[in-house]
Amino acid sequence: MELTNKELKEINLKLHKRINELEATMQRLYKKIRELKKEWEYIIRTMETNELKVKWSKKENDHLISFPKSSDGSLIHDYLFYDQYWFGGKSKKALIKELEERGYDLTTLKFSIKKKEQ
Repeated sequence: MELTNKELKEINLKLHKRINELEATMQRLYKKIRELKKEWEYIIRTMETNELKVKWSKKENDHLISFPKSSDGSLIHDYLFYDQYWFGGKSKKALIKELEERGYDLTTLKFSIKKKEQ
């Protein structure tokens, strides 16, 4: 079975259209891969820190804590977000609650402290 010139041109056009669609898809995938790589690099950088940090994240709509050791992260988290209780009935409000009651904008909170060089 032989194809006519018209049929060959139609097939050629369909192939070129499909190739263009695939190239566009590949470009979108490459872009997404670059975005994911940047996110991954950011995560790795923040994990490899010698700083204890707290900051507001618009993306997460929450405070983020990065820390060199999990016990340091727990320490700052507990002081910021949990009321403190002592034996004898004394208690202290969580720092976040206290600051909010005093009129501070918690979305501007930034804290950073580095570990000493050893």
